[in-house]
Amino acid sequence: MTILCPHSRFSLKGFFSLLVFCLLLGGGLYIFSYNVFVGNRHAVADLEKRIVAAEFQNADLKKEEYELLDPSNLEAAAHSEGLLLEQKPEYLTVSLSQ
Repeated sequence: MTILCPHSRFSLKGFFSLLVFCLLLGGGLYIFSYNVFVGNRHAVADLEKRIVAAEFQNADLKKEEYELLDPSNLEAAAHSEGLLLEQKPEYLTVSLSQ
């Protein structure tokens, strides 16, 4: 004959308190992970804005560089400094034979 003693092993009150604890812990972890996810999402959005701003700045710098290196501007700068364009330039040569 088997004798059942359900109250001796664990009680229903302990089971429900463990269940509520697990639910609260799970809910807290869910809220924490959601906050981390949203924070990362905002960080990515901020980085995207910074990347777009850097691309605009890079485009402006390239435009300024191309304007400075325009051949007509370079010729005008050379003439203002008194430089002339040689039609038949003579290069320096070194003779190694003695």
